[in-house]
Amino acid sequence: MQSMELPLALLALLLLGSSLVMVVSIKKRITIGRHLPKLPKEVVSFAEKPLVSIVVPFRNEEANLPKLFSSLTQQNYPNIEIVLVDDQSTDKSPQIAKDFAVKHKDCKIVSVKEKPEDWTGKTWACEEGFRNSSGEWLLFTDADVEFEKNLISRALHFALSKNIEVLTLMPRILCKSFWAKLIQPIFIHVLLVLYSPLRVNDQKDPFAYVFGSFFLIQRSKYVEIGRHEVVRKSLIEDRALGFLAKQKGQRIMMLDALDSLTSVWAKSLADVMHAMERIASFSININPSRGVAFAVGTVIVTILPFVGLVASLLWYFQGVAFSEIIFTLSLISGILALLASSIEVLGSLKLSPIYVLASPLGGFLFGLSMLIASYKNAFRKKIVWRGREYNTAEIEF
Repeated sequence: MQSMELPLALLALLLLGSSLVMVVSIKKRITIGRHLPKLPKEVVSFAEKPLVSIVVPFRNEEANLPKLFSSLTQQNYPNIEIVLVDDQSTDKSPQIAKDFAVKHKDCKIVSVKEKPEDWTGKTWACEEGFRNSSGEWLLFTDADVEFEKNLISRALHFALSKNIEVLTLMPRILCKSFWAKLIQPIFIHVLLVLYSPLRVNDQKDPFAYVFGSFFLIQRSKYVEIGRHEVVRKSLIEDRALGFLAKQKGQRIMMLDALDSLTSVWAKSLADVMHAMERIASFSININPSRGVAFAVGTVIVTILPFVGLVASLLWYFQGVAFSEIIFTLSLISGILALLASSIEVLGSLKLSPIYVLASPLGGFLFGLSMLIASYKNAFRKKIVWRGREYNTAEIEF
């Protein structure tokens, strides 16, 4: 029995640490939910109606473009131009875009040729979109989003009335595959707790990022930060652009638009893992050991509590040993882990409650993606994104 005392003490310590971490993260997440401003629902008429250029880069998005186009036709803002940038699509996306442009005189299509070597695909497409736009305001968005009716009017009115120069909206993520539903609750919780939107809205805090699904910025301010050219090597250009805007002293704000804006997450397991690798590389590119530590931490808070519960019960029924402390700590930390997952599953993501119980598997996938990203960054392997390969030694995050 003495040989088990040290492992049990270590297990108890890990479970206690897991419980404390979850208490802090849940508290932070609830605070964000309560204090992050929501985009006003009211549609207010306003005299000033500057031209807004909506820049939509797309690459093989035939399944998503029709929904985006349908939502754009429901916008009541009278002064817009739509710049669709075809980033060398090989599916039916270009034809879908052409059909839309034929029916809408305020729409133009830009076909991107081979990108320069020191640019990523999306940054070059956005730069080309800007060069073919003329709006006083620029709205960069993605092909897999849907706008609620009159969203552009509401967002622009808010920016003008509050003297905001950079406005970004937090979308509700639509998880349309089993794998996305597993990993998204973990990812969203971690993202919001570690990179709080409240910090973005604190003008005294240098930290900032924007969501690529809705990035509204004054043209002059976009030029001031250096356009997409200044982040041309980045795979997470929305983080970089938000940081640069705030660094320049621009007034930036993030609003909750979960009920007005949706964005589709990657579907296949491979796409989900590639997306996580790309995002994780931002934090671990300089020091890959961070990813290993984060993977271990994820396993401890999302999986270990349930391993402790099962082990305690097995020990009890086998008559080997039973530790009330291990069982109690496992139960507490397990409940906290499920509570954290439920905030996202039942709240921001609106998924079936079954995915609350599936959070240990989601934690495993999340941790695995951290390890893969750490390996690729440590040994300078290539990352796949949107059908292209990028060398981690040559790109920026």
